[in-house]
Amino acid sequence: MKMDENRRGPFILSIGILIGVVSVIAYTKFVSTPRVDKYLQSEIDGNVQKIDSYNRNSVRVTIRSKSHYLELPGDSYSYLRVGDSIIKRRGTSDLIVYRKSGVLVKVVEWKYVDGDGARRIQKKQTEYRQ
Repeated sequence: MKMDENRRGPFILSIGILIGVVSVIAYTKFVSTPRVDKYLQSEIDGNVQKIDSYNRNSVRVTIRSKSHYLELPGDSYSYLRVGDSIIKRRGTSDLIVYRKSGVLVKVVEWKYVDGDGARRIQKKQTEYRQ
């Protein structure tokens, strides 16, 4: 049975949309969600040896010869430098970054807080003498 030329376009479009929807659902279930869960359960404590790659909301760094994915809000990824000390506790996305500069240590904390039905980022920056 041959398909009418007028029906072929909508049929192909429907198949394309179906494939797109299935792909998004599969990516979310098998790639994105497990990666986020793994990140939440990870604990990171050490100095950045190498910055492997940047992305808009994430950065991949090497700490203690092991590659780590870090979730950083907005363009905060551009703040991170080799030599910075990072602490991330298990069960949270919050990060604390310590940077030594001469006799001063700069501390930047990125905390995720829920408010007004949206997830917001609080940034707190302090300095102290060594």
